Amino acid sequence: LQKKFTTMEISKMLLWQKEFSGANVIMFMTAVHARTSWKYGPRGYKLMHLDAGHIGQNIYLIGETMDFSVPKQEEQH
Repeated sequence: LQKKFTTMEISKMLLWQKEFSGANVIMFMTAVHARTSWKYGPRGYKLMHLDAGHIGQNIYLIGETMDFSVPKQEEQH
């Protein structure tokens, strides 16, 4: 990101969820549906979600390996 966001702006983007207020790192994943659909056709939507799941799992595993405090999926709800 080129713009530095304030804590207030980030809280607003995350819909004021208090779970994120003490986070040291927040990662956003984005996808371009039109590009993925152009390449893969109707399967593009499904493949975007599969990729997001794989990326999320890799981020989790890296955090665990480096002994970072990574919340497990069941702790996020």
